[in-house]
Amino acid sequence: MSLNVRTTRCVSAVFLLLMVCTVLSGCVPSPTVYYVSGRVTYEETGLPVPGVVLAFGSFGAATSGPDGRWAKTGLSGFVTVVPSKGPGWSFKPPMRIVTGPNSSVDFVSPLGWIEGWVYKHAQALGVEGEPEMIVIGREMTADSYVPLQGATVTVESGPSAGTTVSGADGHFVLLHLIPGEYVITVTHPRFTGLRFIGLQVVSGQATSIGQTPLGSLHMLFIGIADYAYIPDLNYTEADATTMAGTLYFDNYLAGQYSTVLGSAATKQAIRNSIQAIGSAMNYQDTFIMFFSGHGAGPSPASAPGIPSYMCPYDGWNEGTFIADYELRSWIDQYIPYSQSHRSIFIFDSCHAGGMFKAEALLGGLVLGAGIGEFARNLSGDGHIVIAACDETESSVEGPQFGGGHGLFTWVFTEGMKIMAADVNHDGWVTVQEAFNYASYWVPRHYSSQHPQMWIGNQYGGAIYSPLY
Repeated sequence: MSLNVRTTRCVSAVFLLLMVCTVLSGCVPSPTVYYVSGRVTYEETGLPVPGVVLAFGSFGAATSGPDGRWAKTGLSGFVTVVPSKGPGWSFKPPMRIVTGPNSSVDFVSPLGWIEGWVYKHAQALGVEGEPEMIVIGREMTADSYVPLQGATVTVESGPSAGTTVSGADGHFVLLHLIPGEYVITVTHPRFTGLRFIGLQVVSGQATSIGQTPLGSLHMLFIGIADYAYIPDLNYTEADATTMAGTLYFDNYLAGQYSTVLGSAATKQAIRNSIQAIGSAMNYQDTFIMFFSGHGAGPSPASAPGIPSYMCPYDGWNEGTFIADYELRSWIDQYIPYSQSHRSIFIFDSCHAGGMFKAEALLGGLVLGAGIGEFARNLSGDGHIVIAACDETESSVEGPQFGGGHGLFTWVFTEGMKIMAADVNHDGWVTVQEAFNYASYWVPRHYSSQHPQMWIGNQYGGAIYSPLY
């Protein structure tokens, strides 16, 4: 027994000595170094995807070549491989783990597509120069619009080429598009062509033309309660905020918006806002301006040849107010195709709540006078103007209207939010439907207030365009 114990101890000592010598001599076995490679292709077509960066953690990265192939040497242990190629790209699988040599570490990237629906107004005759053709991002079952078959949809510029034609239901799809930014044209022999810019295509998803700024509503909301030099108002800023919340935040058709309230609503700021919005608009877009605040004009309001005004925060006389001809010149200058397309102006500022009771200003102007004249002067070609009341009436306001609003704004927005204004139940509220709803219900809350609408000389069909 003692011999066996001594033998075991001797063997252990020898093994320990060998280990010490190995360490001291630097003879620790090196980990296995291996090589991996693979290919990146498009999922739908099998074509190569060049320029994909494959990250290997602390081991660096590799990039796929023109044939989609890549390779990486000097790896050891467990390594995570993650492909990437900028915004809008995704890969399947999103990552892979390698532990040894492998020549089939492959990835695929799904292609994207662009789709939409082409419609024309049911009464459209296709007269040259009249843009009755619209493109939206979802199917519509409106009595006022019917699908337009045979519209040609073409990639003008972008990472991929492609063309297709709208079907009997107006639907079209441009398939197998490489992620990136596109410009698309939609043409038809009978209608003015449309051009869609800035379409972002992403991997494995549809890009709906209806989700882009083109063909949508670009809006400016102005509300002024506390004026610098003239009497203050009560709920005007709340009106602008509520109108913005309805027409922009709750609205599928919304493109961009700007809200200018209180002391920020100077004359120059309003002009700058119109210019900024117009710079991002295109032919198919609609410009909407909502104003809730003081108006001013001559007394009597119908005096011929004398301008009428809307009052910015810093206004106090005719030189600092915004004249009807000034606003119109800004629209013509900054809003694309404003004279041949649709611009909508909404005023809740006719003697609002009795606050405009013929208070005289310098230069013979009177607060509250002239809004009707202002609206008529603005409602030229391509313009629609909606006012909360007739120029001889008061636009009432109070806490009983939605917690504190003008009656018109409250009714106008509620008709859209609860879809009560959608009388034909097609899922859209047109300009005409929204106005009809307000003109019906406002007098039923206050019998001495009647909303008004003025329609420009050309393209009256804009009143049938979707607003919400």
